[in-house]
Amino acid sequence: MGRFLADGVPPHLLAEIDLAFARAGELAARNRELHFAQCDPDAPIVVEVRDLDGALIRTIAGAEALDVLSGAELR
Repeated sequence: MGRFLADGVPPHLLAEIDLAFARAGELAARNRELHFAQCDPDAPIVVEVRDLDGALIRTIAGAEALDVLSGAELR
């Protein structure tokens, strides 16, 4: 991670960011990625599981997306 990104960020957060980045790479190796969107500031965040061509596979809850980025298997 670049030094300019680490300035002032607590080490435990950098470790969590690194884990999420690695997990995103693992998902990409399985032809999957997560898309996060919020159409309205008062609306919940929508998380979509897509293949790398952008085709929607399914929508998941935000809590499940956080679990996946923390290392849980994508169901």
